[in-house]
Amino acid sequence: MRFLYYDIDRRGNRLEFIEEYGDFDSRQRPWYKAAMQGRRAIWSEVYLDFTTLLPTITASRPVYSEAGQPLGVCATDVLLPKEFRSFLSSLEIGKTGEAFVMDRSGQIISSSTDEPLTVGEGEAAKLMQATASREPLIRETAIYLKQHFGTWENLRYPIQLDVKLSGQRQYIQVTPFNDGRGLDWLIVVAIPETDFMADINASRRSALGLSLGALGLALGVGLLTSRWLTRPITQVSQAAAAMAEGHLDQTVEASNIQEINRLSTSFNSMSGQLKDTFDALRQSEARNQALLDAIPDLMLEISAAGIYLDGIEAKAGQWLALSVADQMGKSVTDVLPADIAHQYSQAIQQVLQTQVPKILEYELLIGAEEETFEARVVPCSAQSVLFMVRNITERKRAAAEVLREKIFSDTLIDSLPGTFFLYDSDMRLVRWNKQLEQVLGYSGAEIKGINALETICAADRALITDRIQAVFTTGEAQAETRLLTKCGEMIPYLLTGRRVDLNGATYLLGNGLDISERKRAEEALRIAEENYRSIFENALEGLFQSSLEGRFISVNPAMADIYGYDSPADMVTSIINIVTQVYVDPDGREAFKQQLDRDGEVKDVEYRIYRKDGTIIWIEENARAVRNDDGELLYYEGIVQDITQRKQLEAQLKQQVQELQIEIDHQKRAQDVAQITQSGYFQEVQEEIAQVDLEEFWG
Repeated sequence: MRFLYYDIDRRGNRLEFIEEYGDFDSRQRPWYKAAMQGRRAIWSEVYLDFTTLLPTITASRPVYSEAGQPLGVCATDVLLPKEFRSFLSSLEIGKTGEAFVMDRSGQIISSSTDEPLTVGEGEAAKLMQATASREPLIRETAIYLKQHFGTWENLRYPIQLDVKLSGQRQYIQVTPFNDGRGLDWLIVVAIPETDFMADINASRRSALGLSLGALGLALGVGLLTSRWLTRPITQVSQAAAAMAEGHLDQTVEASNIQEINRLSTSFNSMSGQLKDTFDALRQSEARNQALLDAIPDLMLEISAAGIYLDGIEAKAGQWLALSVADQMGKSVTDVLPADIAHQYSQAIQQVLQTQVPKILEYELLIGAEEETFEARVVPCSAQSVLFMVRNITERKRAAAEVLREKIFSDTLIDSLPGTFFLYDSDMRLVRWNKQLEQVLGYSGAEIKGINALETICAADRALITDRIQAVFTTGEAQAETRLLTKCGEMIPYLLTGRRVDLNGATYLLGNGLDISERKRAEEALRIAEENYRSIFENALEGLFQSSLEGRFISVNPAMADIYGYDSPADMVTSIINIVTQVYVDPDGREAFKQQLDRDGEVKDVEYRIYRKDGTIIWIEENARAVRNDDGELLYYEGIVQDITQRKQLEAQLKQQVQELQIEIDHQKRAQDVAQITQSGYFQEVQEEIAQVDLEEFWG
């Protein structure tokens, strides 16, 4: 067909003829095939337009009749260097920033620069790889992403990067774009740090110049005024020295210099305030004594010989049988049990010798209950120490309860079927279970503080880095990876992570399940599917699956060949109604479905079908109905053989048998006649007939 260009008006009516491009078959174009094969609205792959030789992408949608027959494809071309680039170049990306779009193979789809998108000329032209771009920022950015993530397929989530390229810091954002209709691109924006820092650096230089000027001016003024200020300042200094010696009644005369006058006034005011301060100090001593009296601890001063010298009663209650007043002048051996008194005496001697505080912890029987006490021993004088005794029974009980809870939680975590781990924001391991140690082969001391990526095989680290970012960004993530043990073994694991906030810090809490068995099962299933696919593709018999509505879901090459189609895809696409397009006798399809619904299968059923070219052949079919676990009918599948030649041979054989039967009947009759004519009776009758005079007999 011819390809003609016309101008059209706003309603789509054809106006003036523009030009003709000669023969053109749209059915061979990639956008047409993509729409017909996908049977939905779809984007084509990026291709070079045959008229402009420019990178183009086409949005196409198939159009069908009410009967479901394909009528054609509606399509719209988008010239990437024109429409797409004009949009990108209009964006304000700093001063020297650049944006570009590439596909998953690394080819540049469009960019905000004027750089050509293709390399080569004529029919040899092809899209340029981003890593081969002549624009340094695009090229270096693409090379960094390729090296950092290994493959473009690993970029599945939006990321922001701060990297150095060619010695300059760049800010990079990568955003995956997938519209579900065939577009799977990466949108990359790169902005140099200098775009943001140019104005700031200029302001810094200006501020530095102004500061240096102000400093020089201040030094000059200072040198001129220093002598003028020296004399009154000396007076203030002398008055301050007198106050330091204890003469608080000091005053400074007023000065003609306003600032010195203010200093003199301030000095005179300070002198009065200093007197007030001494009065306040005496009041503070009284307050400190009141605070000391309010301390809940039992405070005791004990001499080097172990004699109680002084003390303050504990405000929390009577702990001992004797009051503090009753203990004064007594020895620790008179008041305390022998073992505890011995601890007191040792602590007194040690603190007096080392002048270093010491803490004792001991238990006393108070009434009917044993209670725990803590004594903080500090030096008080050269021959005495101060004991601050506190009842810590409740605290010890609470600590014991916390310890029991920890033991319980550790036991619970260690009993989990998989691995358990808790990483801090730097991805350092802070909590784990025994299962993780056993799986990785590390001891508790070795695994403490280990980085998360050190336990992941190198090929999966980019993926796990992305999932870790997802946890801290979205709250949770999941990934299949291979754990790397201490001895280098790789074990398939399903890891699940969740962000948790504990005591003002953010952690990654997760667990892992060994999926080795599942992976082996998946591998076995994959091999089985490959074997099935090989059998399906290479079988000499026709294999098919068909829907309940009368369409083929899938056929193998042998099936397409039997029915006269170029390929399985051609057959599946072309036949939209098996009853009207395949069966010579449409009633046979209904009988076929009824038997399948009743018996679940049909065997050795023979019927005639139409091939693609309209010829009729005989086939033999074995089929079964496929149902789900609930018994719901899903589809039909079966095996088909072309028995046309066998049918022809059977017809020929039947005709030959019939002809042979006729010949045998003739031969048998001839044999019967011969037997009769050769018998003695027939000979006697014949002789008698011969002797008869026929004229006389009839006369």
